[in-house]
Amino acid sequence: MFLSNKKALPGRAFFSESPPQVVGKMNWLKVADSVLFFLLLGTCLFTDLRERKIYNSVLVGAFCLGLLLHGLTEGGAGLVASGKGLVLGLFLLLPFFLLGGIGGGDVKFLAVIGALRGPEFVFRTFLIAAVAGAVLSLGLAFFRGRLGLVLRHTAARIKTFFFTFSLAAVTPAAEEEGEEEGTPVIPYAVAITVGAIAAWILG
Repeated sequence: MFLSNKKALPGRAFFSESPPQVVGKMNWLKVADSVLFFLLLGTCLFTDLRERKIYNSVLVGAFCLGLLLHGLTEGGAGLVASGKGLVLGLFLLLPFFLLGGIGGGDVKFLAVIGALRGPEFVFRTFLIAAVAGAVLSLGLAFFRGRLGLVLRHTAARIKTFFFTFSLAAVTPAAEEEGEEEGTPVIPYAVAITVGAIAAWILG
């Protein structure tokens, strides 16, 4: 939610305090927003790990419910903030999708997180997810004894990128090594989920 944490001035407390039923409704909506947020993370993480898919039905449903909650709690201002978060989340990962580095589901996943939590939150999620993705990939490669292969494969992709502007393109040698040894791959939804939870904890 994008609710303000500012406290009312003491002299205006009598006039600014909301009736108990309004406060109760706002608290209920805040809880619903948090539940929706974690349901989105859990569902997308589960389906991406199990099926390597992030379903549009889940993303659209969460987006629509998020808009409804923000409209009920904050009106037009909440809808505008939600729209900004959606657009920023979309454009943060869109270049990597166009270059072939990640899937479209990852892009939409981050965009919906932005719609639910706002532009500042989604930017923090993006930064933490980038670090988490690198650490998880290198950690898994080290655990499986394939760190050298992954580093060579990554170097080949970077080298090829400068000639083809595509992160999906690899050199034949690196591609053969990946097929023979099995380069460890972690769905990016894992990194996004870690980033989102970390951003939520950090506030």
